[in-house]
Amino acid sequence: MFSAALGGLENSGSDRRCRIVPGRSLKHAFDTVEREIAGNPVFLVHDALRAFTPADTVRAVADAVRAGSSFVVPVLPMADTVKVTDAAKVITGTEDRAHLRTAQTPLGFTRETFLSYADKPSLDGAHTIAGHPDAMRVTTSFELTLAEAIAVAGKEDVL
Repeated sequence: MFSAALGGLENSGSDRRCRIVPGRSLKHAFDTVEREIAGNPVFLVHDALRAFTPADTVRAVADAVRAGSSFVVPVLPMADTVKVTDAAKVITGTEDRAHLRTAQTPLGFTRETFLSYADKPSLDGAHTIAGHPDAMRVTTSFELTLAEAIAVAGKEDVL
């Protein structure tokens, strides 16, 4: 599935290449490929724990950077009710979720923005696009069960 998604990206009207770089840090990943990607205007950083990210989401992030956004993050509206607690673990309020979003990957950057982000990671200032529920991060046994259900359901066109 991953190679099919990369193939789709490589054939999406761009002659840019995709490269997988195992990361210890973003700076390490950049230093590893700096020479071979020097001319590329779009940088994408993806969390491998989000293995079911649809290829269309990846394309949308890259397209948003190509269209002029220097930093792009796919997001979903917050569905859960978020409570505020004090030091004694007593609920003191409820956050208004109207403006809360959960961030996903890939993150999309221009070269200059990526270099700044690699030195001091923060999502502040990023433009957002619609994320996808399948792009969940798989870190718990419950999430693994959900991911297995997605795989069994035969979802195609995922990263």
